[in-house]
Parts: sequence; structure tokens; C-alpha cells
Amino acid sequence: MLTIAMPHCGLAANSTSGGEVVERELLSRVAEQGVDPHILRPAWRGLRWWNSPLYFRSVIGACVRLHTPRLIRAHSLRYAGPATIAAKRQYGLPLVAHFHHLERDHLSWLDRWVLRHADLVTTDSEFSWRQAQVFRINALVIPLGTSLQPITPIPLNRLVLFMGGNKPRKNLPFLLNLWPDVVRRVPDARLVIAGPGHWLPRTDQEIRTLYQRVRVLAFPSCLEGFGLPVLDAMAAGRPVVCSNVTALPELGARRTLPLDPLEWVDALVHYLTDDGACIRDGYENWIRASAYTWERTAALMVAAWRKLA
Repeated sequence: MLTIAMPHCGLAANSTSGGEVVERELLSRVAEQGVDPHILRPAWRGLRWWNSPLYFRSVIGACVRLHTPRLIRAHSLRYAGPATIAAKRQYGLPLVAHFHHLERDHLSWLDRWVLRHADLVTTDSEFSWRQAQVFRINALVIPLGTSLQPITPIPLNRLVLFMGGNKPRKNLPFLLNLWPDVVRRVPDARLVIAGPGHWLPRTDQEIRTLYQRVRVLAFPSCLEGFGLPVLDAMAAGRPVVCSNVTALPELGARRTLPLDPLEWVDALVHYLTDDGACIRDGYENWIRASAYTWERTAALMVAAWRKLA
């Protein structure tokens, strides 16, 4: 049994935040492969990058005394990262750091500082690997997964789904600005906006059902280290219109486009009015998504952890 200390900032059951989804999906699967993961998460609100080291340092210390982990893993770099570096130094524990992408903001230095102190860095895509290489950080690429669903018939409705938070990088205003042009050509088209800060499904099953009930996913994000909503829509057998920047082209969705409003309007109208195109491209997306499973992700993660431990 490989015991690992995993300080983390959240595991809400209905969160669509990429970091929380990854942890939820991996926990049970790594346990099946002989890993005892100890998730250490805050019991109070108000955790910030500047006060989290004190909190996490105490809970990591308790975990070390009670469970004797063989390594420590930092996923929430800005929150748990500094405390994991302190634990590495104090207890001699190897440190694994995982990141999805690197942002350019006032705390980007903190991400890089944690990654440089890690004994092993893992990430999700070739794009994020290249980001790390810019700062001379070597990372192991382990693609994320999805739960492949049986293909259900394309619905006759005209529902387009946006799944994402309200962060600027999700680029929702781009979609809202072009939407009136879509409605002019398809008057009964409707846009469903879901994710943190918007309407939020309560369970993973509700999220899967939502993908099955809509006709197409629109995902104009400007920065993704992987793109779980795109892969989940592909796994549901739905067509996707997504941007062709950062990690999204690696998933191979049929309509991966530059952020040109005219091209997006044409693509969305095409899927809203052509059942045959929806069926063909949805099936092709489903086939491509079948290469990505959480079981494979967990197996690769555990293999890397065992090698380090």
C-alpha cells in the first residue's frame, strides 16, 4: 500500500472546476491500485494563498505522524504548495506537484516556485508541458480521462451548451456577442449556460444527463490545460465547437475553430439545423473520446508515484 498525503482546497460533489473533478475521479481509482490517499482539505472558509501555509502545515504534520505517507502531492499549487515544500524539507518526503496550466497573473511566480521545488511534476497536455519548458521545468504528461457513455440519439431541440465558469479565460462574452446572429438564422435556438458562477448541476449524473439533452457544446475558451467539458461532450456523442488555442486541439474534436465570430455562427447553425452532421460528428467525437479513461489516468499516475516513492 502506497500512502500519500494530498492537501487540497476542495472536493465539492457538484463542482465542475477542473481541479476538483480530477481529484474526485481519481480518488477511488487510485485506491483500487493500492494507493491510500489522504485528502487534507480546509474545514473553514477564508483560505488564501498567504494564510494557507500555516493551516496546511499543521494538518500535513498530523498526517505524517498518524499515517506515515511515503510522499506528498501538491495539486492546489498556490494554496497547498508552500506547505508541501516545508513538509518536504522537514520530513524528507518526496514531493509531487500537478498543474493544469500556468496563468500570467500576480501569483504566477508562486506556481513556478512550487513546481521548481517538486521532485516530480505532472501535467495534463503537451501544451502545458510546453508552458513548463519555458521556465526550464520538466513535466510528465498524463492525459486526463472521461467516463464514456452509451450514445443516445441527437435531440430534436435547438439547445447549445456552454459549460464553464465566469473566469475571463472561459471567454463567455465572445459567445454571447455572436449569439444574436445565431438566433436570427435559427429563431428557436437556446443557449444553456452552466458552471461555477452560473446555473450548476447538483451531481455528476446531472452533468452527464445535461450533455445528453443538448445538441452541441460551444466552448470558446482562451486558455485550457486540457479541456474536460470538451472531452465530456465528446464522450456523450455530441458535436463540439471549440477554440483552436492552447490544449484544446489535442483532443481532436471535429469543429476546432479560430475565434472568428463568423466561423462560429456558421458552425453552430450547421449543427442546429443538420441532424446528419450532428450524428456523424458526434459519433466521431465519441470514438476519439474512447481513448481517454480515468482508469488509464489513474494507472499512469500511480506508476509515476511508485517510481518516485
